[in-house]
Formats: sequence, structure tokens, C-alpha cells
Amino acid sequence: MISRRRIVFALGAGALAAPLALFAQTSKTPRRIGVLFTGSLGSSGHLADAFRGALKDLGWVEGRDTILEVRYANGEIERLDSLAAELVSLKPNLIFAPATQAAVAAQRATRDIPIVFAVPPDPIGSGLIASFARPGGHTTGLSSIAAELGAKRVQLLKESIPALSRVVVLHDPASGYKPEVLEVILRAGEQLGIKMTALGATNEPEIEAAFGKLSRERPDGIFFMEGPLFLRHRQMIVDRAAAGRIPGIYAVPEYANAGGLMIYGVNYADQYRRAATYVDKILKGAKPSDLPVEQPTTFGLVINLKAAKALGLKIPQSVLLRADRVIE
Repeated sequence: MISRRRIVFALGAGALAAPLALFAQTSKTPRRIGVLFTGSLGSSGHLADAFRGALKDLGWVEGRDTILEVRYANGEIERLDSLAAELVSLKPNLIFAPATQAAVAAQRATRDIPIVFAVPPDPIGSGLIASFARPGGHTTGLSSIAAELGAKRVQLLKESIPALSRVVVLHDPASGYKPEVLEVILRAGEQLGIKMTALGATNEPEIEAAFGKLSRERPDGIFFMEGPLFLRHRQMIVDRAAAGRIPGIYAVPEYANAGGLMIYGVNYADQYRRAATYVDKILKGAKPSDLPVEQPTTFGLVINLKAAKALGLKIPQSVLLRADRVIE
């Protein structure tokens, strides 16, 4: 027979064990996540908030479950390598490097820390992954599939401005595109009877110089390829296009708030939120090489009628009816 004293001792030991087990669960070391942005807090802060919010929705409370080490290159692409090395020195469990140049810098800095990206338009061409289905290595995430979207943007611009005959494609050669991506866009325009010209810019002074050339040549429209450089200077780009009275089509919704005429593409904030699901899976034990790179399945069309009126344009009803958002 078990004595009363032994029963009391056992109950006491059990009572002590429960708080200790609870303490062990709640005092688990937070996971450290390095975050590397090519832009600044001003240009990318809302995207960082989208990523943070998605992690919280997935149960990762910052300060308790995660520690985010965020670094901004402030548009100085040459700083990405040193910032990536700084993050690696902190021994994070994972690095979130959303854009192409940031992800490439992270890959140069480490061969074993998992890396998740969110918006590279051409992750295969930029060397981030081996294929969409089997990324290989320690890097995975989401793509914004620039080539396919580019052809559709050209078509929308032509439908909106039927008399369109000359279009300049403003692109950043340093953004990680394969030449084939630009060629798809140029070919799509030529098939619609549009004379297409490519014009490169890799920094703010070159963007200014490009607009100087555009003001002299007066094309019928401008096609802005996506990339962190243009996103960072979106207000200046939209203002310069409006001042030159040149209709433009843009890649992401952020241009709508800056006054852009037409925007067709993926929602960057949504891409960042979806990237958080990759982070969640990897932190729970999944291997990046086993997580296929996702391509967007939904795209949004935004038309700014206020900008159209300022340019003297009347957007056809057939195009307006397909818009997800119309700004009046």
C-alpha cells in the first residue's frame, strides 16, 4: 500500500513539473530572421509591414517567437553584399531577401542559411534557382513572371490608346532580367504594329537623362519594367511622365497612389505576405529545395481616370469594365 506521505510527495512533484514544462515551452529561443531590402524604409516600409503581419497571422509573434534583423540598402545596390554579410554574421535561421539583387547578394554571403525571395521576375535567369518545380540549393520563394505580364501590359496599352505607334520600354539592366524577357516585350509590341525602343537606366541620374531623351523624342507611350530602382523613385517617374504628357503603363499598385495612368501586374504586398508562408514552413523544418517556387495566379488592373483626363485620353469602356480599380 502506498503511504499518504508518498502520495502527497508525488502530487507535489507533479505540480512542480507542470510549471517547469510550461516554462520550457514559453522560454524557447526566438528564431532570428534576417531581412534585406534594396530600397529604403520610406519606399519599402509598407512591404515590411505586410511581411510582419503575415508572420503574426501564422503564429510567429515578433519579440517572442522571432527576432527580425532588418537592413535597408537605401537604393545603394553596392551595399547589398556588405549588408548580407552583416546579416550572416548574426547567424540567422533564415534570410528574407525579397528582390532579385538582395537575394543574389544573400546567396553570395551564405551557402547554407535558407533564403526566401518574394518578387524576382526571372529567378532562373538571375541564377537564384535551378527550376520552378525543383529550386535546388537553399533558396526558394515567389516570382512575378515578368515576360508573360509584359506582353499583356503592351496589349492593354494598345487597347487603351488605339492610335499608339511608338513606345519606349524603360528598364533597369541591373535588375536581373535575362535578355529574353525584354525581347518578349519588344516582340509583343511589334506584333501589334508598334515601334518599340528599349532605354536603360540603372540609377536616378540615368532615369533623369532618360526622361530628357523622351521629352525630345515624344513617344506615344512608355512601358515601365518592374524593379526596385523604379519602385523606389516611382513618384519622380510618374511626375516626369505626366509633365512630358506621355502615357505610361506600370507594373505594381504602388504607382497608382503616385498618380500613374495604368497599372497591371501582381500585388507586391500580397507577394510579401505569401512569402511569409515559406518562412513559416522552413522554420518548421521544411527544406527550401523541396518547396517549388510559386508564380502569381491573380493580377490586377488599375486605371487612373484623373491622370487620363490630364493627358487628354478617353479610356475605352471595354478596358474600364475589366479594371479591378478605377481612380476618378
